[in-house]
Formats: sequence, structure tokens, C-alpha cells
Amino acid sequence: MTCGNKFCIYWSNNSCILKQVNLDCQGSCINCILIEPTDEYLEQKRKELLDKLDERYVRLQERMQEDGYPFLPDQS
Repeated sequence: MTCGNKFCIYWSNNSCILKQVNLDCQGSCINCILIEPTDEYLEQKRKELLDKLDERYVRLQERMQEDGYPFLPDQS
């Protein structure tokens, strides 16, 4: 069965790995057990992504300047 809940322990490659799934009257899975990432883990992943985005921004700025395009200074 197709599943879009990546935080469920039974989720794998957009599918539920259970052989049988039980749904409530609204069609929501009642077998779902959610993974709850810790605040520390989320903070670490946020920092990693922000660092990666900052690196990409700097590279983009450098490439645009090399190609002669004006690059407006960061307004944030």
C-alpha cells in the first residue's frame, strides 16, 4: 500500500511494509507509529542544511560575478 508518511516506522520507499493495514473511518492508518526526532537531531540537521545553502549561495555569487552579472548584496 502506498504511504506518504515518512515518519512512520513502517514506511519504506513510499510504501507501507505491513502485510495488512487498518484504517479508521476517515481513511487514516491506525497502525502508524511515528518516529519523533530529538530536538538536538533536528537542530543538527537544520545547521547542516543552512551551512550547505550558504556554501551554494557563495558559489553562485562567485560564478555570477565571474560571468559579469551583477549580484545584489544579501539583504538578510
